[in-house]
Amino acid sequence: MNITKTLFIKLVLFFMMLSPWAMADDTTSDIDAGVELRNATSDGNIEKVKELLQKKVDVDAANEFGITPLMLAAEANHIEIAALLMANGANVNARSRDGLTALIYAAEEGNAEISAMLVEMGANVHDRTHKGWKDLMIAA
Repeated sequence: MNITKTLFIKLVLFFMMLSPWAMADDTTSDIDAGVELRNATSDGNIEKVKELLQKKVDVDAANEFGITPLMLAAEANHIEIAALLMANGANVNARSRDGLTALIYAAEEGNAEISAMLVEMGANVHDRTHKGWKDLMIAA
């Protein structure tokens, strides 16, 4: 193959990668998978959560408010799902746009077992919300 053909093929491939259609498919599937993971977490569907995590869906896929699957599990007291998410690398100190963490969600709902698991996994007990509240203040 001559240099001109090789250059032409490389340029075509390069521009295909930049095309909005090529990018939209990947982004959309990542977004859809994140929505699926959050929905499965909220519903307490551990089998679906396992399936999605096996497909390497982003364990910290947050919604437009910055709420992650772990925050949803902590709030809903889905202990097994929270443990599964943490075992798969969920960030225990991730913050929502309002400055809330999974520990704050768990404390707010009185979910002591998940709160203890989060602390064991390194959740910061000194974090504050944007309004200045600590998770321990919320739990009280």
